[in-house]
Amino acid sequence: MYNIELIIPVYNGFRGVPGSAWMEQSINSAITFRTPDTHIIIVDDGSVDGSGEFISGYKNFDFIDVITLRENKGISSAMNIGVLSSTCQYIVSLSCDDLLPPNKIRSQSEYLNVNSSCAMVGGQEITINDLGELIANGNLAVGRLDFRNGDDIKKHLFNGGCWNLGPMFRRDKLIEVGLYDEENFAFYSEDYDMLLRMAERYDFGFIDITTYITRSSTSGREQQSLNRDLHQSFTREAFKRSLVRRGMLDGKI
Repeated sequence: MYNIELIIPVYNGFRGVPGSAWMEQSINSAITFRTPDTHIIIVDDGSVDGSGEFISGYKNFDFIDVITLRENKGISSAMNIGVLSSTCQYIVSLSCDDLLPPNKIRSQSEYLNVNSSCAMVGGQEITINDLGELIANGNLAVGRLDFRNGDDIKKHLFNGGCWNLGPMFRRDKLIEVGLYDEENFAFYSEDYDMLLRMAERYDFGFIDITTYITRSSTSGREQQSLNRDLHQSFTREAFKRSLVRRGMLDGKI
């Protein structure tokens, strides 16, 4: 019945500003823009702020499952639980404070349907602020990513490029590369590490549409700066590990 799994990891979605409003909008965007063959799994990753009680209300939808973890294990663990709980062919994910764009799921699944050699298809990311105003396009303030195909994505990844492609993966390929790394990238840069490991083994695809909408709040800038520093640190580690795997850097993983 379902061919696509949309996984939404949630950890303390009520905390911060605007908190619960963004989480509700995020989940509702997934409901609004899913296709009839899309199933949704919401994973409560040990929230202690009431998020778990809130998202339990979505169990009333017949196309949504809610999985509740007793303790916070990190986004990699939450994603892996979602992937392994699914039987769908394709996997997409959505942060509980971001938005799912219209036409994303349909366009990416149609691409993978006709490009059987591709393990992943990505697209363009846009970033908006609290008011819904565009503040970055293609994760670059100067414009959209100038990609023509999946090979361009791989070249940029292998040169240290890091951004949110809003990817759709083939579930079997995610499992083949060992799923998300819960040991080394439990909380940060798990998506970049995954893209690098998949790029080392499989073909990628690209479609020039918006496949992910990131939201950036004007409040809590100190915490955002700290998170950005942590992301950058783990991103460098993921890239170094990829260089070692590709024989371009001496060292051990």
